[in-house]
Amino acid sequence: MCTAGRCRSPIAAALLEKRLGPVDAALSIASVGLKFTGEPTPEIGVSVMAEHGIDLAPHRSVSVTSEIVAEADLILGMTREHVRDVVGISPAAWPKTFTLKDFVRRADKVGPPRRHQRLADWLASVGEGRDPREVLGSDPDDEVPDPYGQRTKAWERVVDELDDLVSKIPRLLGVTTRFAPSTDSATRSRRSG
Repeated sequence: MCTAGRCRSPIAAALLEKRLGPVDAALSIASVGLKFTGEPTPEIGVSVMAEHGIDLAPHRSVSVTSEIVAEADLILGMTREHVRDVVGISPAAWPKTFTLKDFVRRADKVGPPRRHQRLADWLASVGEGRDPREVLGSDPDDEVPDPYGQRTKAWERVVDELDDLVSKIPRLLGVTTRFAPSTDSATRSRRSG
């Protein structure tokens, strides 16, 4: 989830889908935003993602709704504001709503779910000791910057950061994947050169 549902959220969702590959029909990933419906990813984002072999041109933003929040098993926002907004829509969503960075940090400490452990029970372990006051204000340790309106280098940094974060999610969730990394060394050397 992100602000407009046009940049960070669809990028993260697409990168995660690519990493997961065909694993389980019961597993679905969706991108939502707080503000817009039907808006495309900016051309610069489509171009940067094409370097990762992902076509975001068909993407259109979807606004978060109380139904989407209720149906989701896990909600990952790009900023603390996104977490606050989801919990504002549904206070019951707190145990399953994290910033992406906070989720990765916490889940890494807890480890993957045990065999036959319910996701809600595992998320309770991941979120143990959390306090809603922790998401007040903003903090770069919890937030992925918005590349909207920025130059290509900013988009590339955000895509690389999101790719690094979502690369950890399959392991953290205990999901087996058939994946080769989405960013090869040639792409990285072109960017640095």
